[in-house]
Amino acid sequence: MAEWVNGVRQYGNGIKLGVFAYLTGSETTTVTTAATYYPIAGTFANSPANGFQTVADPAIEYTYAETKYFEIDCHATLSADDNGRTVHIALKKNGVLVDASIMGTYLKTADEPQAVSGTCVLSLAKGDKIQLIVTSSTNLDVINFQHFTTSIREFY
Repeated sequence: MAEWVNGVRQYGNGIKLGVFAYLTGSETTTVTTAATYYPIAGTFANSPANGFQTVADPAIEYTYAETKYFEIDCHATLSADDNGRTVHIALKKNGVLVDASIMGTYLKTADEPQAVSGTCVLSLAKGDKIQLIVTSSTNLDVINFQHFTTSIREFY
């Protein structure tokens, strides 16, 4: 349990939980059906990580025994293979879309990178999985992720 001492958060057990993940190279994800979310393709490096592990979904699983609130930040540079697409990235928690995580952008020109960022706060219990997902406004869009980073850290 954390407590405040002279305005500084102190951790009695000395454990800080969190993970930083980033896409190791440019990757594409095909949105076969518009308005349907798909896992973001590619290999993510997850380091440092404490209380989290990568699982095959692909997802990040919370492994610590205590239920806690976490702030999850996502930042992406992305483009689409065609003009006039609205693209959204978001999170799923245990396979369910997290409405508060949805962020999007309108891609006016094909192959022109745009930046998207967002933050949400979620309660995570041991075994909960977080998945990074994407959708687009039209069928068969190819979304190119030049960069994608996410950090999950204790909120309080």
